[in-house]
Amino acid sequence: MRFNARYSLPISMGLALPLFVVLEQGSGLDPMLSTHEARLQEAKSLTAKFTVQRLPAAPVEYTLAYSKDGSMKIDGPDKLIVLDGKTATVLDKAKNSYTQEPMDEKTLLAKSGEDSVISWAAFFGKDRLKDAKGSKPGAKRSIKGNLVTEFTFSRNEGKQIITLYLDQKLGIARGASIKNGSDEMLIIASDLVLSDKPLDPSVFAFTPPAGATKAEPAADVITYAQVAPIFKARCVSCHSAGSPSGGLDLSSYAGVRGGGRAVVPGNSRASGVVRSMRSGTMPKSGARVPDDEIDLIAKWIDQGAKE
Repeated sequence: MRFNARYSLPISMGLALPLFVVLEQGSGLDPMLSTHEARLQEAKSLTAKFTVQRLPAAPVEYTLAYSKDGSMKIDGPDKLIVLDGKTATVLDKAKNSYTQEPMDEKTLLAKSGEDSVISWAAFFGKDRLKDAKGSKPGAKRSIKGNLVTEFTFSRNEGKQIITLYLDQKLGIARGASIKNGSDEMLIIASDLVLSDKPLDPSVFAFTPPAGATKAEPAADVITYAQVAPIFKARCVSCHSAGSPSGGLDLSSYAGVRGGGRAVVPGNSRASGVVRSMRSGTMPKSGARVPDDEIDLIAKWIDQGAKE
């Protein structure tokens, strides 16, 4: 059975209610968010066509495919990310080069939790919204002909405001608005299909484009010396020992490690520097930090933020 925006029939209704009850009692989420998580968690696959717009820039198109065997595919203008359950492949379209390395659960959770796809993060794990604060439903509106209810909450100690657009037929988010200070990202899905059947493995087969070269992934052990140039180029104009904006000094290893939850060793998703870079709120001036640089910092943190 397929479940999409053209029909109002729920997926596996006999399973949805018990899962809804467990989530509502255990997570403290509003019932609407609990239903959103329950529908995503019980589904076997999800496909979507959506746009990501970093206001005021123009929207850019993406597609995604998720399958409950741990497979994921996100195709955007700059990168193609394919996780087939065993291997994580990232194709840099501009360079026409790709990396491949063994896939693990941490890789899957990190990629599925990025801001551009945060609307559907619960597909791959429970309690992805457990840090939501002050959640409340808002106005009803139509997005691309689909009735949605706005649902707003904060994360990251109130620094990030997320509004999910919960589709009234699907019971899951059709997209989101993500605000980090003055920066705002708008994610809207035009096609969204949730199914109780997994996708064919061929969907996640990677074939290198003509002329593409395979690059070696980053060294297994990442040290502070490898990420320090990124901090120096992108951050120290505001976050140095002489002018530690927000009390954060990123000009030395001692300063980085002494910055509270800016860097949480072993957990890049909870680390403020990674969250701020991915959302675009840091640096406050200049270009957004490239994804490959953010990924390197995140990997360094996940390995323990070693000197």
